[in-house]
Amino acid sequence: MKYLLGIVLLFALLGACRPSGDHVKSNLKKAMEGYLHKIAKPGTTFTILSTSYKEEKSLGGYLCEFQIHVHHDNFDSTGMMGAMIKSDFSKVNRTH
Repeated sequence: MKYLLGIVLLFALLGACRPSGDHVKSNLKKAMEGYLHKIAKPGTTFTILSTSYKEEKSLGGYLCEFQIHVHHDNFDSTGMMGAMIKSDFSKVNRTH
């Protein structure tokens, strides 16, 4: 009986170690915001309106698509940006 309890606790602990979907989405959004602020021209502001992603274990990260609102001086636009973000959220590579 105690072995069964140990196995159940082990699986519960392993399941708790995986980040939740909201946690992943929040970190992907923060990573993309950081990337956009690094490449932005002075006076440009970005607002991420929506985020969708798919985990790509073979690539070691997340394939993401962001709907982004861009505003710069008299220019105002909304569009889609794609990116591959590493699973530790440290590196962003734009795909489109």
